[in-house]
Amino acid sequence: MFSKQQLIKTILRNAMKAACVICLAGLAVFLFGREIAKTSKSLAEEKRASFLLRKQAETTQSLRTDLNRIGTNDARIERALLPDQNISAFLEALKILASQDGIQESIQASLPIPTSIQFGSSTLSEIDYTLQITGTGVIFVNFLKHLEAIPYANTIVSISGSAPQPQGLDGPTSFTLQGRVYVRPAN
Repeated sequence: MFSKQQLIKTILRNAMKAACVICLAGLAVFLFGREIAKTSKSLAEEKRASFLLRKQAETTQSLRTDLNRIGTNDARIERALLPDQNISAFLEALKILASQDGIQESIQASLPIPTSIQFGSSTLSEIDYTLQITGTGVIFVNFLKHLEAIPYANTIVSISGSAPQPQGLDGPTSFTLQGRVYVRPAN
């Protein structure tokens, strides 16, 4: 049989073996845990990079689509925005339209007023104009259709008219058209 001393030695030896096994298992868990953490971090970074790459590809495709849609329209827009120091082409176009439609006209234009509209690196300005026109209602409507087709950035702000009685718009009618033309700074 075992003596008390042998029993203690056997218990201590087995306890030492168990402690060594526990330490080795703890070390293995620690080392594997670090590897798992590194792998998890790497996977998370790869997933994030993949997501960013996918978003970048979507943005690139969206920009391509927008660029195709814009095409050469930026050049048209550039031509539609007259220099703020020279709107004579616009005023001449209004006079030509009026003469084509057989309308008597007089035009007054204001000075450029800066807006908050950006075009490229420039801030656009607007020039208000008033157009006094005399003609029949049908002729005036034709004039408005032609005005809509001119290649300059302009808008109609208001229209008023006064027609004599009893002819109404079929007779000589006086129209006042207030509009706005958008211009870019002269370079």
